[in-house]
Amino acid sequence: MIIAAVVVALGGLAFVVASRSSDKFAGLTPLPIGEYMRNANSLSGNSYKLEGTVGAKARYTENNGQIIIVEVEDGGTVVDLGVYVPVELYGTNLDRGDNLAAQVEVRAGGILALLEIR
Repeated sequence: MIIAAVVVALGGLAFVVASRSSDKFAGLTPLPIGEYMRNANSLSGNSYKLEGTVGAKARYTENNGQIIIVEVEDGGTVVDLGVYVPVELYGTNLDRGDNLAAQVEVRAGGILALLEIR
């Protein structure tokens, strides 16, 4: 009986660990949308998890990368955020309507820059 309980407990623990590790950005704090909208500069230099939907894509330039609009929800309100996609990440296939889960960095001037995408 004790062995069965230990096996069940280990199986449950393995399931929890496996489900957490499937979220590549589980250790990141979600971008505080309200705070970002009020004073993006106060978040400069920090990395966050950003989840939303690609709403629009600006024209890509070979030297500068691209800006995409990500629609995120903040307390029931949809907010559009501009996110810079660097040239080195441009090969990532992002289309309008795609769900996005990414690591972003708030750069100087409050600019959101994509660091990594899932």
